[in-house]
Amino acid sequence: LLFSTTAHAQLECLLAGGDADNDGICGFDDNCPNTANPDQRDTDGLGEGDACDVDDDEDAEFRED
Repeated sequence: LLFSTTAHAQLECLLAGGDADNDGICGFDDNCPNTANPDQRDTDGLGEGDACDVDDDEDAEFRED
C-alpha cells in the first residue's frame, strides 16, 4: 500500500496529535497547540510559544488577550 507524500504527512500529523490550531505545526512539535503561531517564536526560551505565553519576555508584566 503506497501513500502520496501529502497523505503520508497528514497521517504523521494525525499520529502526532493533529494540528488543532491549523498553523501547520503538528501535535507535540507545536509550542502553542491551541493558538495559531506558525513561526513558533518563544522569546523567553521556556518552551511555550509567545502567542500563548502571558509573559513572553519574563519581565513580570503579564499580557492580557
